Amino acid sequence: MNRFVCWSVMLCCLAVTTTLVAQEEELKRLAGHWEVVELVEDGKVIPKQAIPEWLPSGGHLDTEDNAIVIRSHEDNKKQVRVFSIDATPYPHTITITDTSKEQTRGIYKFDDNRLVVCLSDTGEKAPGAFSAKEGSRRMLMVLQAAKP
Repeated sequence: MNRFVCWSVMLCCLAVTTTLVAQEEELKRLAGHWEVVELVEDGKVIPKQAIPEWLPSGGHLDTEDNAIVIRSHEDNKKQVRVFSIDATPYPHTITITDTSKEQTRGIYKFDDNRLVVCLSDTGEKAPGAFSAKEGSRRMLMVLQAAKP
């Protein structure tokens, strides 16, 4: 019995370590400068040339560790959002917390060199699929790595 408990504890420790390593690798993949190249909000396809005016960040953001940094395209004011991920389920989940502690939940995946993110409205549960149909109150973004 004692050997069984010992093996069980070792397997649990190994599983936790593997999960933490996967999270770290995923955070490394998310790090960098990103540009929104496709955007659908609540069923409305936003033309690429309109994305800079549609999003407060002008369609650009930087991620490092667990932070998203955006700069307003109007006054260059910097805003930071904290995020957490769970890379164990598919699709992977992301939770973004703003300065007032409100949370936006979403899912994400990598598609070649692009990052696809689908976000629900603030306070709602994460979407189950990568879609932003009319009435869903979701935002679907495709981001591409860009030079700062």
